[in-house]
This record gives sequence, structure tokens and C-alpha cells, in this order.
Amino acid sequence: MTAGRTTPAAFWRQRTRREQAYLAAMLFCVAAFAYWFALVAPLRSLAADAERRHVAAQTQQARFPGVLDELSRRQRAPRATLDTEALLRSAASAGLRVTPDATAGAGRVMLRFEAVPAQAVFAWLASLQDSHGLSPLKASLRRVPSGVEGELVFAAPGP
Repeated sequence: MTAGRTTPAAFWRQRTRREQAYLAAMLFCVAAFAYWFALVAPLRSLAADAERRHVAAQTQQARFPGVLDELSRRQRAPRATLDTEALLRSAASAGLRVTPDATAGAGRVMLRFEAVPAQAVFAWLASLQDSHGLSPLKASLRRVPSGVEGELVFAAPGP
């Protein structure tokens, strides 16, 4: 047996009742401190973060119907219908050389264009949207050295 080495049980027995009570109280306080900072504080922080995310999600969800209403207002029916001739005149006034294509199918108007400036196409589409509320149903654009080429499909005007 080596001198100075004692087991915890022997150390405990060597203490008076009063020292044992003080040591037990200190160990209890250290355990409570460790419990608080190792478990309770991080859990409270996680709960507070979850609450903030929940409130943010509720706020975003509350705005969602308003966003849907705004989108439905933007996708309103065209203010004026344009027939194929009016579309061709509009494109010509915007400086675009377009040709109608009969393969678009019933209820659709397809316009083909070759080698036109991209800015002119997009400016024309924006003006159609602004003035007539008309947007293409389908757009197929390809970049070429002298601009863009492709097809635009519009809904044919009703009877």
C-alpha cells in the first residue's frame, strides 16, 4: 500500500459528518451547474431559434395568399386581342422581320424570325405585355452571330 493514496470511500470515511454535508452540498451545486450549462441552456437556445423560425414561416405563409392574388392580377386576360395581321404590324413597327407559320395548330399563331437583335425582340414582347396584356405561350430562342432566331407562339384571338 502506498502512502498518500486513498480511495474515495476511505476519503469519505475520514471526513466528519459536517465536512461530509459540506462536500455533498458542493457536489450537488457543481452537478446542478453542469446540468444547467450542459443541457438546459443549449436546449433553451434551440427552442428560441425554433420559435423564431416558426414565426418567420408563419409570416411568410400569411403573405402567400397576397402573392397569389398579385400573380392572378398580373395574369389577367388580354385587354385587346390581336389577330395575326396586327401582330405582324406590331413586329414590323418594332423593327422585327417575322413570318407567320401555319404549323402552329388551331387556336395558335406562330411567328418565326431570323437574325434579329435580342434587345428588339424583348422590347417588342414587353410592349405587347404593357399595351395589350399579351405574352407568348411558348418561346424558343437561339443565339446566332447576328442576334437571335426562333419562334414565338401566341394564342389566336377568339371569334
